[in-house]
Amino acid sequence: MATFDIEPTDEILPTQSGLALLGLLLSKTNLTEKLNQLPTETGVKPEIPHSDIAKSYMGLLVQGKSNFDHIEAFRGDPFFKKSLDMEEVPSSSTLRQRLDKAEDKWKDVVLEESARLIKKSGMEITPCFDNYLSVDVDVCPFYNSDTKKEGVSHTYKVVDGYAPIFAYLGKEGYGINTELREGKAHCQKGTPKHLLGFANPYY
Repeated sequence: MATFDIEPTDEILPTQSGLALLGLLLSKTNLTEKLNQLPTETGVKPEIPHSDIAKSYMGLLVQGKSNFDHIEAFRGDPFFKKSLDMEEVPSSSTLRQRLDKAEDKWKDVVLEESARLIKKSGMEITPCFDNYLSVDVDVCPFYNSDTKKEGVSHTYKVVDGYAPIFAYLGKEGYGINTELREGKAHCQKGTPKHLLGFANPYY
């Protein structure tokens, strides 16, 4: 695991300095080991480990970036790779192709390790009433008008985009499940399956 000396400074800090905190959280999980144990389509060990693919995209998401092409700016950034304890940062095309081929087993590992991290770190989960925890589930349409991405269609918000569904736990709002869906998908479509998706024994 990478170590860092933290000192006060008047200098301008890079916007991605929070990646070190993401790396610290990931180091407390078994995400790397579990993802790298998953088989590939060909049965051949990939040049870039599954874990580096997942960490690369996580590194983008925590910075509010979701476009695969954004990874190109970090391929030569030693801080990005060191913070997330990666062997190699993939190209945008490799990142896209590998995530497209990722099966539900990847998602199962991420959900399981997310739950394990919350439990292991002793994070507080505040009930909404007595000892009952709230689980908030909602669809949040994305605006993707003027694009030709697969699945982009007219949402109930009267814009073209996607209609992903999210689930959050407790007053703190820990994300426990999410699913990207076509914009035209009805908000209730697939909801029971989504609810079962976070019926995780680790919560």
